[in-house]
Amino acid sequence: MQLMSRPAARAAAVLLAAVAAATTVPPAAGAAPGTGDRSSAQEYEAWHRADCLVSHTRGVAEWIPDTWIGRKEVELTGVLVEERKARDCARQTIAEFRAYAHNGRLLVDRHVEYLDPADGDSQRYHFSLRNPGTDRIDVIDLVEVRVCISGSLAPAYSCGESVTVPPPGLSPHLPTGPALPHSAAVG
Repeated sequence: MQLMSRPAARAAAVLLAAVAAATTVPPAAGAAPGTGDRSSAQEYEAWHRADCLVSHTRGVAEWIPDTWIGRKEVELTGVLVEERKARDCARQTIAEFRAYAHNGRLLVDRHVEYLDPADGDSQRYHFSLRNPGTDRIDVIDLVEVRVCISGSLAPAYSCGESVTVPPPGLSPHLPTGPALPHSAAVG
C-alpha cells in the first residue's frame, strides 16, 4: 500500500471539505438551530378514490425544534394531485392536515389545502403547523394527513384513510383513521 504525500493528502482534504460544503443545505436565514437537518423529516402520502376522481397528496413533514421547549412547529412541503376519470366530475379535492400534542390526544393546529380544477390537476404547497402552547409537554408529537373530496354528488363530503406521521425516531401507538378526534366538516 502506498501512502499519499503531504501535499496530496492536504489537497484531498481540501477537496473533501469542498464537496461536503457544496452538498450541505444550510438552514434558512433566521431559522432555529437544526432546521436545515433533513434527519428531522418524515415522508407521507395519503389517497382518496371516488367514482370519478382519484386524489392524493405526498410530501415531507419536517419537525422544527424550539431550542427551549421542544417540537413546536412542523413544516409541510408537498403536492396535491387529482386524476379525473370524467370531465363532468363535480367534485373538489381537499387535503386536511392536523397537528396533535399529548400523544395524539390534543389538536393544536390544522390546515386545509384546496385544489381548484380550474387551476390544473396538481398544486404545490408549503406551510407550517404550530403549537401556540408554552408548556414543554405540548410539543407536536403527531401530524395527521388525509385527502377528502367534496361536491354535489352523494356523499357530499368523504375522506380517504388518515395517515399519521410521527416525528422521526418516535413510533407512538396511536389510533388511526376515524378514531382520531376530529370532525368531518371543513371549517
